[in-house]
Amino acid sequence: MSLPQNNFRQPIEQGTTASRPRSGRGAAVLWIAAGAWLTAVLMTLPAPRSPVATAGEAIQALALVIVAAVSAWTAYRARGLVVFVAIAAVVSFLAEACSIATGFPFGHYTHHTAGPAPLGVPIPVVAGWVVLAWLAWTVARALTRGESGVIETRDRFTTPLVAAFVLGGYDFVLDPVAGTVRGLYSYASPSGQFGVPLTNFLGWLLTGWVICQLFALVERRVLPAQSTTVRAGLLVPCLIWLLSAFVPYASRPYAHDDIVIRGDRRFVTEDIYQASLASALFTMVPLAGLALLRLTRKPAAR
Repeated sequence: MSLPQNNFRQPIEQGTTASRPRSGRGAAVLWIAAGAWLTAVLMTLPAPRSPVATAGEAIQALALVIVAAVSAWTAYRARGLVVFVAIAAVVSFLAEACSIATGFPFGHYTHHTAGPAPLGVPIPVVAGWVVLAWLAWTVARALTRGESGVIETRDRFTTPLVAAFVLGGYDFVLDPVAGTVRGLYSYASPSGQFGVPLTNFLGWLLTGWVICQLFALVERRVLPAQSTTVRAGLLVPCLIWLLSAFVPYASRPYAHDDIVIRGDRRFVTEDIYQASLASALFTMVPLAGLALLRLTRKPAAR
């Protein structure tokens, strides 16, 4: 026996004519920011540890913030954007601070990023969590819902779960390069995946799930009364997620020793880069690729 449809679905209503030009501007900003991000990535890779690379990394960060903010705004407007940022910032900061102090949920580690670090947590790390969590949420939305503006009751639980694994896949690709090779953070007991302990990856799954699950529980409350579906708000984050899968491996020109020593462990740097690419091909690439395919395929005729 099926229940009434209204118990399962809440559509996002189509916007008024007045809202469409504004949505068009949002799409333009998204594509421009994505182009700036890709240009900055290509500009940075050949000249690591140089003024050009420093400027390129700043442009990358700013472009990703713009993509995440505009994508969130096109989907949920200002209220939803603020709610997601607040949830992601608070949860990620508490998780990072707790782990630094107690070892839960990521394990014992230390950040080496310059700048303010309340309770040992650098501000850019929290900002990174917010941006990455939004991108992962968007990929998960595309995978579980497609381009449809319909939110089914099950999406309240399936989308956060998928988003957690999307986000965890990014960490699986990035952390051995960022932590072990580049030394942006270090673990008290290097182990697991090239010096990155299993607890770290489990911590990412848990933290990502908590962020997205909390947002999913209030998602319907922050939906605007009238909204125009902006396709670029889904496509651009998914495309950036796909391309980001190759960035750690492409950063091989970054100056490094052939052998990296962390604690009592010795790692061959080239092995770390190759493992990062292999991991990407089985995590970030298929998930982002499937999301893009679902967004670009034509609806079945009825």
